[in-house]
Amino acid sequence: MNRSRLVALLPKLIGAISTPATPELLFLDELQWVDEANLALLKDIARDKEISSLLLVCCYRSNEVDVLHPLTTLLGELTIFGVPVNGMHLE
Repeated sequence: MNRSRLVALLPKLIGAISTPATPELLFLDELQWVDEANLALLKDIARDKEISSLLLVCCYRSNEVDVLHPLTTLLGELTIFGVPVNGMHLE
């Protein structure tokens, strides 16, 4: 399976298995090292209107993510598009 098929099918799969009766949690760690392709996939999943019962928990080291980091840009874009983004800083 080529990458473009996987990118197209993964949000559909998550939408199919995450229902109000069977909500899902997706935990992603170390996002300070995420690449552009995976950020785009994360954005597609977070903005997909067919995915209604998914809690997406993302962790990253804040000392390695500055205002120019692509993850910061993504979080800002998700907020603009109405995706709820909540933050928690841990020592």
